[in-house]
Amino acid sequence: MLDTYFRLTSVFLIVFSPVFFALETLFSQVIYFYFFICILIFFVLFNFEPFVKCLLMYRRLLFSLSLLITYILSRSYLADSLVSIDDYIHGVLLFFLYVFVFLILLYVLNDDFFVRVFIFSSVFFCFLSCVYSFVNYYFMGAYEIFPINYPWTFSWQDQIRGFFSYKNHFSSYLALHIIIVTYFLTVEFCLKFKIFYTFLLIFFIFSFLFVGSRGSFIVLLSMVIIKNYKFLFVNKTVLVLAIFFTFILFFGTSFALFERFIDLGFNTNGRFVLYISGLSLFSNSDSILLGYGIGSFPHVIGMVKSDLLNGNAVWRHFHNDFLEVIQNLGLIGFFLVLLVLYQVYYYLKFNPVIQSAKVFLYFIIYFFLHSLIDFNYSSPVLSLYFITSLAIIISKDRYIDY
Repeated sequence: MLDTYFRLTSVFLIVFSPVFFALETLFSQVIYFYFFICILIFFVLFNFEPFVKCLLMYRRLLFSLSLLITYILSRSYLADSLVSIDDYIHGVLLFFLYVFVFLILLYVLNDDFFVRVFIFSSVFFCFLSCVYSFVNYYFMGAYEIFPINYPWTFSWQDQIRGFFSYKNHFSSYLALHIIIVTYFLTVEFCLKFKIFYTFLLIFFIFSFLFVGSRGSFIVLLSMVIIKNYKFLFVNKTVLVLAIFFTFILFFGTSFALFERFIDLGFNTNGRFVLYISGLSLFSNSDSILLGYGIGSFPHVIGMVKSDLLNGNAVWRHFHNDFLEVIQNLGLIGFFLVLLVLYQVYYYLKFNPVIQSAKVFLYFIIYFFLHSLIDFNYSSPVLSLYFITSLAIIISKDRYIDY
């Protein structure tokens, strides 16, 4: 019974994480994360032997992770002394926390019951987050639960943001739940549940459009088209209707999204300008092969002064997780990251994803595609959902049958 309580507590701590992780206050994130870690440590101590047996089934993955960890620690030790040690400690600690949580979730989520609890409680909490955000949207923040100082100024009537201060991260959070609800809508046969899932899907889509995130919109729409290209190609009428309603939704509900598409990122804070300016960080073989060390980007951006950015430095992040990983760890570290991901693919190949768990595989694909134009890794909420999705799809002892 105690084992069940620990598992449920772990699941609910992930589900409720947006309230704490998404806030732009270091104190709330640190306190919540360490509280979560303490719960997981107790869980491991209580189930130490079965936990170790579970991990032994992932020897290849553990070996790849150990190589990456060794490289990160050695690279941080040998890093440029001009880079802040605080940035390294924060970056290394965050990475270790992600790895630690991921390994434990491989054991926590190897039971279909807890996966179901995670899915339905997460969808419900996402619904509450959207309701909260719409209330503040129309009442201009009158019911904000956590009035805090954000790193930039915004008004609630601009876009809905949930508990997130950065709307693109909220859009990724919404995209996950749009994918989940869409899946259950397609597999559900009961009319009452179909109506319920249809309502949730419409509500999440409207919330998603009101956020006004260009990248998330393009990625999610592309995934829908690619997933259903055969059906859309054969059924031209459905394709025309889908395009028509997409444009109605696009232009009719999200003027903010329409405005953001007009400039296409070519203004002084656009993605292309950031990438062109940030590439100057790769000025020699050491920076390309070894990088500057994990967590170094907030410091080294001060080295970049660009006319394209009106004489300013690149922002706090590269707005491309892959480029930021290369900047942090170099091509050697990037190769080791790919090696870890290859091991995930290895376990998928020999332990195919069960049909009902494919919804998380789609979110992983979304996460990677959106990371090409944003910094999802730096959001503890999204990273936590990402490693949770990885743990679910490669768990060896889980047999889900909805």
